[in-house]
Amino acid sequence: ELKRVLAKNGQLLFVVPICGKARINFNAHRVYTYDMIVNAFSGLTLEQFSLITDDRQYIESATREQSDKQVWGCGCFHFRHK
Repeated sequence: ELKRVLAKNGQLLFVVPICGKARINFNAHRVYTYDMIVNAFSGLTLEQFSLITDDRQYIESATREQSDKQVWGCGCFHFRHK
């Protein structure tokens, strides 16, 4: 729905818990993978991916490989609709 309603040239900031293997924890808390989010927003351009790691470090231009090493990382995705 977010992708559908995003205006042309609109920006979407999407922040979710992220790790190397998707899972659902107690009480339906979902943890996603980098690839799940990028695929969910296919058709949008990923402008930047930032990461807050398990040990509370902020990586402004993170990689998928860095996100895969997390257990409870925080993935910050900046998409644009071209």
